[in-house]
Amino acid sequence: MGELNLIMDKSKQIYSIGVTSKLPHTAVLMYSFFGLVFCSAAIYQYATRGRFDFISSAFGLGFLVFGMLAYIRNKRLNLNC
Repeated sequence: MGELNLIMDKSKQIYSIGVTSKLPHTAVLMYSFFGLVFCSAAIYQYATRGRFDFISSAFGLGFLVFGMLAYIRNKRLNLNC
């Protein structure tokens, strides 16, 4: 029984279950980063060439939406992976 408790405690520590972190989750950071990069590229295209880049805007907004959904989901589950 002692080994089982040790394994459970170690797995909780590995997956950070029940521990709060100040940093957002890795998936949220990555989705937000790519969303900002694509949105910045679309804004740059519009500012320098005067044309709207729909593809970059769509990808950027899609990544930002996925980042927001991942943030909400991870807050509900309280997992810090």
